[in-house]
Amino acid sequence: MEIEVSTKRGITLGNPALKSGTHKLERMLHFIVRLVAVVVLTLGIAGPKVAWAESMCAPEDNGAIFVQKYPEETNGSVNEFGLVNFLARKDIPAEERALVQETRTKLGFSGKRDGSMMACWKSNPEKQKIMLAGTFRGNIRTYLDEHYAELRQQTHNLVMRGYSSSMRCVPAEEIDTLTGRQVGQLPTFTIVRGMPAEILQHTLSATNGWPPIVQVASRFNGCESPDSRLSELPICVEERTQGTGISLTALVAASMRLEYFRRYGYDAMAECLNGCMVMTAEGEQPIRDAYPTLCVNGYFKPQVIENLQDLAILAQWMRNHRLPIILQWVECEESGAVQLLVFNGAACDKVANVVDWNALDQRTQFLRDICGYALIWQYQALARIAAHTGQDLHLTLVGMGIFRNPPEFIPEALRVVNSELSGTGVRVFLHAYSNVDAALWEDAMRSNGLADAEI
Repeated sequence: MEIEVSTKRGITLGNPALKSGTHKLERMLHFIVRLVAVVVLTLGIAGPKVAWAESMCAPEDNGAIFVQKYPEETNGSVNEFGLVNFLARKDIPAEERALVQETRTKLGFSGKRDGSMMACWKSNPEKQKIMLAGTFRGNIRTYLDEHYAELRQQTHNLVMRGYSSSMRCVPAEEIDTLTGRQVGQLPTFTIVRGMPAEILQHTLSATNGWPPIVQVASRFNGCESPDSRLSELPICVEERTQGTGISLTALVAASMRLEYFRRYGYDAMAECLNGCMVMTAEGEQPIRDAYPTLCVNGYFKPQVIENLQDLAILAQWMRNHRLPIILQWVECEESGAVQLLVFNGAACDKVANVVDWNALDQRTQFLRDICGYALIWQYQALARIAAHTGQDLHLTLVGMGIFRNPPEFIPEALRVVNSELSGTGVRVFLHAYSNVDAALWEDAMRSNGLADAEI
């Protein structure tokens, strides 16, 4: 298998030019570059001056993302990283766990869970909850000011050595293979009102030996950024969104995702759009080539498409092609709790800046459908995982906060979740960070004839 250094994707595979007999010199130089990189990493001398994953070449590995993206290159070892085995792992690799412990010590956290969600939620008054969230953000900010360069180097080295087994990028077809766990009980739905995302991670307890599934609103690459740039964690910590709040509760995991993306360039929306073709003056082209700013670093901007026919093609494509999702087993520094985080995205907030969702024109309807299909497919994937494992499922209003996506698809998304969980007895917690969020969940519950189980 040939691996070429690339400043775009980190690696490319099977480069035909390197296999040609006329390119022996390039092949030899390429081998030397690989050898030097391996020696540097093996000896542990990759210090701050070493370039990051955009320009480094790493040893071959069978990391989960690598195997998923290039199964034909891994000689059948993809089975080792099958979704069922990944879900059953319920843990992170020892090397990553050691880094979590080191980070926990520097943060001054105890690593002791404060109790179940019910006990914590009932015992703390509203002001105390807000204060806990603010204190947590302050601790994270101070740590990143002092140690971020070191943390980034450490997580970078782990990713470059192939320690990616805590993370998976899973296509919809693989999720379809999961079988539901039937116990003859209806799922329950509970609206959790006003809980700051920053304290969510130490209020959750395991069910039937399974850590909870927590849905995280993020970019489609699983990273947190305020715009289409790939932002570093010290910038992300200033974002006052629930997605960032949950992500920062597992700080090492958040840094690992950034390094994964630098190496693999994985983007769930971009992956979904592969094969969506439109006609241009140069002939038929992939829609991502025709509109280069459509999906950048996991930031999805369908509003850049002015051509109504192209927008219709994209809407139809989104209807017929479900998104991959990104899963990651994490350990939270503050509480020591293990969780399965699932990263979902939505069309960016700029859509709402240029579109009146109450308008009845075709362009608005196409944009509305694109946002809606993305939401429904992602909720369905989460429900199928929970149906298989029996884990508690924590859902958030992805795209309904600062991104202001149209809320009309929430009832349908909840109907799909309820249908997927039929007979499983799974507990579903619907997180509302404001009265507006709570009202959206309440409307969706009423539309589906569901009662709030309450805490």
